[in-house]
Amino acid sequence: MAEAAPGGGPPPRDQPPPDKKDPVPVIEYRRVVYLIPNLFTALALLLGFYAIFKAVDGEFQTAGLAIIIASVMDAMDGRVARMINAESAFGAQFDSLSDALCFGLAPVVLAHQWGLHEFGRIGFIAGFFFCAAAIIRLARFNISHGLVDPRYFSGLPSPLAGILVASLVLVVGTEPSLGEALLVMLTMLVISATMVSDFRFYSFKDINLRARVQTPAMMLAVLVAFAFITLMLLEFGVLAILLFCLAYLASGFAISSRYLLRRLKRFFRGLSASD
Repeated sequence: MAEAAPGGGPPPRDQPPPDKKDPVPVIEYRRVVYLIPNLFTALALLLGFYAIFKAVDGEFQTAGLAIIIASVMDAMDGRVARMINAESAFGAQFDSLSDALCFGLAPVVLAHQWGLHEFGRIGFIAGFFFCAAAIIRLARFNISHGLVDPRYFSGLPSPLAGILVASLVLVVGTEPSLGEALLVMLTMLVISATMVSDFRFYSFKDINLRARVQTPAMMLAVLVAFAFITLMLLEFGVLAILLFCLAYLASGFAISSRYLLRRLKRFFRGLSASD
């Protein structure tokens, strides 16, 4: 029996529930923002993967260029993340794993297929040292991030190491002599040691062009530098990239030597003061 409505009125009828519209999916803005730098990392990973396949197929020029372009994408992801305030722990780990493949494994596969296989086990060991050094360098960077002077890298960055190997292969050519392959192998061993060393390399992270390029003189200096780099690339191509990388490598030795000399001077001053 239906219950009477309050006040003696007729019992209420069962009314159908109001129509509920499906909620409109809303794409969160922050998620899209965080996705942007990771797309650059994914593109670098794709290029590194592509370089490995091309190296196995014997297309060394294509593989070397893919590694160099991957380094550009790798340089972009961090800068884009800082520019749009989209840095994240996931992005940092994703970037490191991508670097391990692009600049640790891909250059080794390229160099081995190109010429290191001529040396048998020695070439294999040299390639392993390079790959292991790149991964150790990345792991050390991850645990020391925020604890060291951000103006300097400790050890040669793995992207620069990968570019050095790729540009060397491209400059020498697709049919290396035994001596040229030996030179590349020895260079890879030196680069491997430099990656895991304590040599200091300038990071350029403290340069703020927006803040510094305020005067006509600074604007002119930036334009001249940009024009010089562009002309070098147009005139010499990959050789210019190799020369820039070698100059950066030499700068690390110079900075570290100056830093070591300062420490030695302090040490000897301390000894003389204690006498």
